[in-house]
Amino acid sequence: MTVREGITFFSQSAAALLGRAFPDASLRTLPGSHPMLAASSPGMEDVSGSPVLRPWALSRFGAGAGMMEGFEYGRGRVFYTSMDITSGLLGTNTWGIAGYEPAYAQALVKNLILWTANK
Repeated sequence: MTVREGITFFSQSAAALLGRAFPDASLRTLPGSHPMLAASSPGMEDVSGSPVLRPWALSRFGAGAGMMEGFEYGRGRVFYTSMDITSGLLGTNTWGIAGYEPAYAQALVKNLILWTANK
């Protein structure tokens, strides 16, 4: 199985599981104006443009891959990405990781936490 096939398989599996858990909702790409991406609270960073992928992921998936998706469900929110975040959070630059650059991954998760805390 290639990396692209693996990511596609994972994305389809995750979407199916989310569909069963939240039958009345579906993933949609978050617009750049979404407050979680657009630095709407103190301490947040603007990550509203195209995701910053690692060079390897960029060469495999192209610009625009890794856009955040999500939906609201009741008073909750679900956010999803097909790209790896954890290696970026660790600050590693391992070749072959289909994910975000460390600074972008860290800013994205920081925004998720701060935006959620301010809701």
